Amino acid sequence: MFTGIIESMAKILQKTDSGLVLERPKMFNDITIGCSIAVSGACLSVIAFDAVSMSFDVVPMTFQKTKLGSLNVGDSVNLERAMKADGRFEGHIVTGHCEGTGIVVVTPKPAPTPDPSPVPGGGSAAVREPHIWKGVSGLTYPPTSVVTNARAMRKEPTEAEEKLWQQLRQRKVGGHHFRRQRPVGSFIIDFYCEELCLGIEVDGGVHDDKHQRAYDAWRSEHLELRGIHMLRFTNDQVMHDISSVIAAIKKYRKVPLHPEGGGVAPERRGGGTVKDSGTILRIKIPHQLFPYIVPHGSITLDGVALTVADLKDDEVTVALIPHTLSYTTLGFLKKGEHVNIETDILGKYILKSHGHQ
Repeated sequence: MFTGIIESMAKILQKTDSGLVLERPKMFNDITIGCSIAVSGACLSVIAFDAVSMSFDVVPMTFQKTKLGSLNVGDSVNLERAMKADGRFEGHIVTGHCEGTGIVVVTPKPAPTPDPSPVPGGGSAAVREPHIWKGVSGLTYPPTSVVTNARAMRKEPTEAEEKLWQQLRQRKVGGHHFRRQRPVGSFIIDFYCEELCLGIEVDGGVHDDKHQRAYDAWRSEHLELRGIHMLRFTNDQVMHDISSVIAAIKKYRKVPLHPEGGGVAPERRGGGTVKDSGTILRIKIPHQLFPYIVPHGSITLDGVALTVADLKDDEVTVALIPHTLSYTTLGFLKKGEHVNIETDILGKYILKSHGHQ
């Protein structure tokens, strides 16, 4: 059984008529042969794995009934390991037994809404506002899943990340304190300095992918709206020209946080934040699934447990929070694409007991 709380995304490495090979997230360090993993909502069993990949058998019916049959090598899927018996039940009851697919009618469009509250010294909160999530209205502590992922990533840095960390740690750059794999809201930044509102990313080859580049651009824009400047370096830059990388970081200190004048007073940490509103996703669903869907009830799309915001004609509408857009494939859907659907299992049993077939 699953909860619909996505743990990671992964790319398809290989696809055959009878199976899939997926990337293995670092945090999936407890998988065994035969364990269940929801792949974009479809429950599959691990038949083989190594340090970087996981293999699954997929029967023809699963390929036909779910979107897995239309995916290609390089496409991304949502992943969730089976729920532990002693774990907290965070989402909905999800079985991983998809009942069909829906078609995207309205795509999610990330649209943070700035609070136009004035900022002392000029400018506005929409221009630059330091990201502080402790005790600030509209910003909460990072989700538990994000903190868990960050801890796992700190234990297994890439060679380039470790090399840059040795240059940044212990206030070696300008006396500024950097943290590594720092959760900031719903994101994890490779290196983050709160006093500078500066984030640093070290990009491997995966960031050359066009979809990844699009996500990186959206992510940077989203963080910029929160007042966090982002610097990006490639693995090659860090490994072969570390002096230029450090010089670029030192040079950044001369860039004013508020280009329109004035900074945000450190004591003013409770206002002028960016408030995120939900983003709408509308799906056209098969007629036979309508009896099992009710307004404000639960529905699982591509393995993500969601609440039905509206149900009209042959369409269901859900609202997505920024975290869901950032950490699942729902944030990258396009009009006309398919999503896997699982309706509420409890509703199905209730209807069955009343004679509904």
